Amino acid sequence: MGERRGGIRKRSDWAHRLDGVIAGARSKRYQIGDWDCAVFVADAIEAMSGADLMGADRGAYAAGPESYCGEPVLAFIARRIIGAGMVKVKPKFVRLGDVAAVETKHGLGLGVVLGAVVAVPVEPAGLEPVSGQRITHAWRIKE
Repeated sequence: MGERRGGIRKRSDWAHRLDGVIAGARSKRYQIGDWDCAVFVADAIEAMSGADLMGADRGAYAAGPESYCGEPVLAFIARRIIGAGMVKVKPKFVRLGDVAAVETKHGLGLGVVLGAVVAVPVEPAGLEPVSGQRITHAWRIKE
């Protein structure tokens, strides 16, 4: 479905497409700017909606003094999420495919809700399941 007036919308086969992103992410090597929490979330959003929130910025930034998903990276993708018209949801109401900011053992990260957990990219590679109880903010693509 992609972008429409009022923001992005989910494709009819979004769940199947999200499964593909998750499967591919399990073995990707973590690197700020190339494959990190912002790129993972953008890939998931693109799969579910057809909208590429990273665009030309994919791979155009690098690690600063912060490691993992530091504030600049989180702020960058959060602006894109809000600008795309995704709906903010309360953490207790998240569901499959929602994007969530979550407290991890590495600091604040972004991931995708997969049931009771949020899948978040981790160093050196792969995804870490983080309890949904640790969600601080969440957004949903409109149906």
